[in-house]
Amino acid sequence: MFNIKPNRRGLIQLLLISLAITTMINGIIFTFNINQSVSQPIKPEYPLLPPSWMIGLIWTILIGFMAYTHWLLIKKTRDRILLSLVPILFLNCVLYPLYSQGFTNDINQLLGNLFTISLAAFITGRIRSITALGSNLILIVTLWALFATFATSKLI
Repeated sequence: MFNIKPNRRGLIQLLLISLAITTMINGIIFTFNINQSVSQPIKPEYPLLPPSWMIGLIWTILIGFMAYTHWLLIKKTRDRILLSLVPILFLNCVLYPLYSQGFTNDINQLLGNLFTISLAAFITGRIRSITALGSNLILIVTLWALFATFATSKLI
């Protein structure tokens, strides 16, 4: 779809594309106040979660990490399967508001979180020998998804 080159211009393109998509998703969430993300604080049953705007900011940073990791992989490998892993994780993350039905479907949220954790952990291990930095950046995605899953579980 996009012909991203393994140079500085390619990195800038990849970051701009991914951050534009994320900004658009965040804009939709906040403009249409999906699940009262703007008008109400985080549900009291989720005391560990930060405010909605901070969650959006965290995901924007994590998407930037994914874009940078993908660029590192573009620089270091031609393996099409490896090069498809981070975009799949990216799509899974940006589509979360849709398949969780506006953050209202607990089962879909849990399944989405578990898939995100599994895929991100797999990518972390799979790319470690190719790019340790990229692996560590995806590990941060894994850790955030673990935290979010715990924070939104009914265990606390």
